[in-house]
Amino acid sequence: MQITKSDIKYLILFVLIILCKSIFSQDSHFSQQYISLMNVNPANTSNCNADWQITNIYRTQWKNISVPFKTYFLQGEKQFYVFNKNFGGGFFLLHENSGVLKFSTTQIVLSGAYHEKINFNSFHFGFQIGYLSKALSFDAVTLPDQYDVYSGYFNSQLESGDYFSNENTNNLVLNTGFIWKKEYENVKPLVGFAIYNFNNPRYSLLESSDNVVNTRKVIHTEVEINLTKSIRTIPIIIYNNQRKASEILIGNMIKFNYKLGDELKVNDFFAGLYFRTGFDRVSDAIILSGGFEIQNLTLSLSYDYTVSSVKYINSNAGAIEIMLRYRGIYTNLDKSKRKCVRF
Repeated sequence: MQITKSDIKYLILFVLIILCKSIFSQDSHFSQQYISLMNVNPANTSNCNADWQITNIYRTQWKNISVPFKTYFLQGEKQFYVFNKNFGGGFFLLHENSGVLKFSTTQIVLSGAYHEKINFNSFHFGFQIGYLSKALSFDAVTLPDQYDVYSGYFNSQLESGDYFSNENTNNLVLNTGFIWKKEYENVKPLVGFAIYNFNNPRYSLLESSDNVVNTRKVIHTEVEINLTKSIRTIPIIIYNNQRKASEILIGNMIKFNYKLGDELKVNDFFAGLYFRTGFDRVSDAIILSGGFEIQNLTLSLSYDYTVSSVKYINSNAGAIEIMLRYRGIYTNLDKSKRKCVRF
């Protein structure tokens, strides 16, 4: 018998995760990175005109390759004042399952930030401390040297030369970041820089290995431009680098604003087009997104159309993300109330 197409898919997925007997850790990411803000920069914690807000994102990827990759993200945050100084506190929970191999990642992160506004300049400083766990179920995988030449299939009962000392690892992670924003009459530029895993915790499933969770560096910028009283455009660039892997997300969002009469009852309808690629690799995906905001509730949907060589395996079917957010009314020190206008 010959190797089946399913066997080839499993082998490809395993190679992507194991990478020649070692697992080099990379953080999870989202197509709607402009929404999972604390996962982009710790300084974004409560960087919004809202007393509090909670965000949930669900992502499913490569549904045409056996069991899809799934990611769940929950973020909560609240801002408060100490001696008339603006601080933010929050958390995010992230859990990812990598298909049939059951390679899972779990993060529980506490986040804090300090926000200072000087004239028309805003400065934001953030710090995070969290728990990172990665696990792999070896009952669900077979290795290349477990190929049975007699049956034509991979056989998990055959001995392998690879020995894994751990089925899971648990680590402490530290992240930090900074954001600067300037407010002009119709233009609001923003630039941020963040470092994730800067403590480089040790991580390996192999007995004789000294791999670490590599530092992830993020540079991001956006410019919110008021075209008219009801139409805004927001070009965005987000660059991620982790060890030898790099990724850049570039695109633009258009937002349409409609008031229903009351100042707090505002509808936002938005749509975006983005392109994800890397400096040292081929193009990855074209991302279409859209959604709406009605009063305090926001719903967004995005779809990744694969344009890399992976399209021959997944038939161009990339990822689908659904985001749901609810935010409270902002009450500042002079008791005025405003609606949050940024993601």
